Amino acid sequence: MNRNISKWVLALLYCDLILAFSSLPGATLSVITKNVLDKILHFFAYSILGWLFCQASMKLLYGIALAALFGIIDENYQRLIPGRQCDFYDWLADCLGATAGTIITMGMLRLFKATKEK
Repeated sequence: MNRNISKWVLALLYCDLILAFSSLPGATLSVITKNVLDKILHFFAYSILGWLFCQASMKLLYGIALAALFGIIDENYQRLIPGRQCDFYDWLADCLGATAGTIITMGMLRLFKATKEK
């Protein structure tokens, strides 16, 4: 499989994983997360998503924008799930996580490239 296509497939599979967790009713999700702070989970999950989108697109802003867009879609989807709601602050944590993930990715890529050139 083309290397770039496989990166996009991996990013989309991760989106499916996020949607699977978003599909859980609120009561079920609180048992799984055991009261871990919600915003920390959003930040961490979307830092990975930002990293994956950045790896696939090789563009910092694309990684952030795609993860932020998916975050909006995901938050609105949660309104359809019993015990879940659309929360602006969850989306904000998603965006901050995506930004951190893409910045870390680009930094690692630049470091790897600089090391490889030496």
